[in-house]
Amino acid sequence: MERALIPLGFKVYMPTNCFMDIRPRSGIAWKNGITVLNSPGFVDNDYRDTVKALLINLSLEKFEIHHGDHICQAVFSKECPIYIGANKEIFDRFEEFFSSARGRRGFGGTGVR
Repeated sequence: MERALIPLGFKVYMPTNCFMDIRPRSGIAWKNGITVLNSPGFVDNDYRDTVKALLINLSLEKFEIHHGDHICQAVFSKECPIYIGANKEIFDRFEEFFSSARGRRGFGGTGVR
């Protein structure tokens, strides 16, 4: 396995409430074993240098990257206000305050169909 920090050739400005994730591309991950090591690679809105991707080769095959290759993808998002129930009273009554149809079902709880 080998890892490399690859400059992506662009800089980005984002408003204060936005951020960018660097994510792997499914085809290159499946066919070549190349993925983003810290997936998703979080880019803060105040980062001003060249955006880079921390890639890892999970295969035994050598993989070369050339200028212009599509090696990862970026997803831009806005920050949203959230509430984390750390207070014991709110933690114990979390579903009462913040109910959803899904509730506590996780890890396959929504099914495959």
